Amino acid sequence: MRLSKFLIFRVKNQKFAIKTKQVINLLTRVRIIEKTDNQGNQRHCFILNGIEVPFIYFHQLVQPGDELNEMVPLVLLIEVKYNDNRDIIGISIDEVIEVTTIDDLITYPFMALSFERQFNFKESIIIYRGEPIIILNANTLGENERKLQVLKNKIYLSN
Repeated sequence: MRLSKFLIFRVKNQKFAIKTKQVINLLTRVRIIEKTDNQGNQRHCFILNGIEVPFIYFHQLVQPGDELNEMVPLVLLIEVKYNDNRDIIGISIDEVIEVTTIDDLITYPFMALSFERQFNFKESIIIYRGEPIIILNANTLGENERKLQVLKNKIYLSN
């Protein structure tokens, strides 16, 4: 048995978890900036200590059609790896529920379940205290963000 610490959080009515070693900070009241790159793609970011940080409006991934406000109440700042590089991105959340320890063996591998929409950032789905929790694969979020992929219903990920 190999135990890891996870931060459990909620977006809309869905619970998610991410390894605490990938979490950098929790920011409150973050002003989101919309930019257009050279190819005409829209992207979102925010400024943190003078640095432009890519932003993913996670609410839109969970519930397509949700509108992004300029001011986001809670942003989880996470570290992502792509190729041999590391970067930080911010994702919108509604609330932090708890930090807990979960056995890594039950968080891998991802077993496809039937959902209305496909989450391409899932590592696994577990039942924790009687409720399903999606374990995030932060690196997949980072890869999608890097590729400026347009996901369902005008979801633009930051560069």
